Amino acid sequence: MTTVLLTEAKNAARALRRTLRLSPMCGVLRELRSRGINVGALNALECFAFTGGMHTRDYAASVRSLELWEIYAGHEPTLRAGFPGSVVRITDTYAEVARSDRRFGFVVVDNSPVHVG
Repeated sequence: MTTVLLTEAKNAARALRRTLRLSPMCGVLRELRSRGINVGALNALECFAFTGGMHTRDYAASVRSLELWEIYAGHEPTLRAGFPGSVVRITDTYAEVARSDRRFGFVVVDNSPVHVG
């Protein structure tokens, strides 16, 4: 029960930070804009997408396009539902980097220590 409450509290805090534009990713976007970078013109890549609930939501609507790479096929429905119009690839990110010829202006690599394997 305590774990469930803690998870719900973290999700609520994350949602509040997102709403107030106070999340770390929102700070990154502000910094990029202050340096004259047009974030809205960038093609973005999320390398270890998981469910997209951590920080991807903070920037998804701000970029021109978004591609999400996730190794676990069980997260595909959540990613497709949460990020309509985005490209979702169920793939090993390390292998995909080696074979992909796509170019991205904004690449997020955040392999959380919570999700090992």
